[in-house]
Formats: sequence, structure tokens, C-alpha cells
Amino acid sequence: MTATPDPATGTTGARAPDSAPDPDSAPAADSAPAPDSAPAPDSAGLDSQSRTLASLAHLSALVTLLGLPGVLGPLVVLLAARDDPFVHSEAKEALNFNLSVLIYAIAAAALAVPGIVLTLGLAALALLPLALAAAVAWLVLAIVGGVRASQGQGFRYPLTIRFLA
Repeated sequence: MTATPDPATGTTGARAPDSAPDPDSAPAADSAPAPDSAPAPDSAGLDSQSRTLASLAHLSALVTLLGLPGVLGPLVVLLAARDDPFVHSEAKEALNFNLSVLIYAIAAAALAVPGIVLTLGLAALALLPLALAAAVAWLVLAIVGGVRASQGQGFRYPLTIRFLA
């Protein structure tokens, strides 16, 4: 005889090793699911199309590197995927971020040009590295947003004006 804990009472009782299992007990946890059952959704409960479109909303801002406005990509995804809440929220976040970056760039240029003119170009020595750092930060944040969205996680950009709530 072996001592086994009774799951109902938590007490240890003696049971013969060859006795039949209790018919009221739950099936074993290691039993495999039926082969015809539907595949389980990922940990976030999103399908791959939602994750791909949300990732595209973030990464589509990189069209700026081709000379196009960075707000076009997220805007297209936002308008195309209104019925998916995850894609919609990620596209709004990417659009808000790229609109904010556009406003920050216009304001920085408006302040930098007079500064560069008044200092006979010396201000450019300080402003050029800052502009390069801001561009690298924008690129990295867009890529991080795309990767997080592809994993089914939401991403919030820092220093973003929330135009679309």
C-alpha cells in the first residue's frame, strides 16, 4: 500500500497500488487535446494578421527615408483596419507619434535657422549632432514599436502629443 494525498480533503490516505482510479477525479493534466481542435491563439489572443498590420502601422513611417511624409503609412493602416481594435490603437499611436515628430522638426528648424544665421554657422556645430540623435531616436522607436506590435504587445511612444485619442 502507498500513501497518497486525497485532493478533496487534503489528508493522506492509504491506497493499494493496483486499485482503480477514482471515477470522480479529473482527467490527467498531461492528456493531449483532440487533433481536430482549433489552434490556440497566441498569448495576447491576437491572430497573425492583426499583429502584422499593427507592426506595419509602426514600420510604415519609415517611408520618410524615401522622402514621403511619415504620417502617410500609419494613416493608411488606420483607415484600412477600423474594425480591429488592436490594429486601430497601434495605428493611432504611430500616427500621433509621427505627427508629433513632424511638428517638433518644423519647430526645431524654425528656431535653428535664425540661430545659425546669427552665429554665422557656429550654432550648426551644436545643432547638427542633436538633429542626428533625434533622427536615430525616431528610427529606433519606430522599429521597437513594429517589433512590439508583431509580438502582440501595445507600444506607447514617449513625448507624443495625443491628437487622436
